[in-house]
Amino acid sequence: MVKTKQLAREFSNALGFKILNEFLEQPCLENAQIGYNVISILWVLSYNEFSHKFFEDYSTGIIEKVSKILDYFSWEKIVRILLMLYDNLKLNEICQEHLSDIDALSLIIKLKNRHWVDEDINKLLDSLFEFFDTNQKVFSSIDKFRN
Repeated sequence: MVKTKQLAREFSNALGFKILNEFLEQPCLENAQIGYNVISILWVLSYNEFSHKFFEDYSTGIIEKVSKILDYFSWEKIVRILLMLYDNLKLNEICQEHLSDIDALSLIIKLKNRHWVDEDINKLLDSLFEFFDTNQKVFSSIDKFRN
């Protein structure tokens, strides 16, 4: 449904992201398939600029919560869709701050050290490593507190 721009716009509101956020806080950490489905929805929504304000919101911490799913599940399809979500958000300055806050570069390095059957994962990891290695911002503890 969210692949259609008009439907994505209808879902990209505070209520839609509140529902996704509620899933990220518990069900996604208990069931890998739910985690995959929620990340997939977020990935599709991330193609639309009008959705970015919800990814930027520090009070909801969507990017941080999505990344936490990897602490529980590391299925290749979850890793792939998560990396594609990062790839869509990496050029957004505020989302880039979120990615720096969670130390996306270290996460990428950790994932690069694993063997992946899906070659697309390795390509995404290489591309994201290069980007974050060059562009990751380092914030002082005061900057992080302010955010």
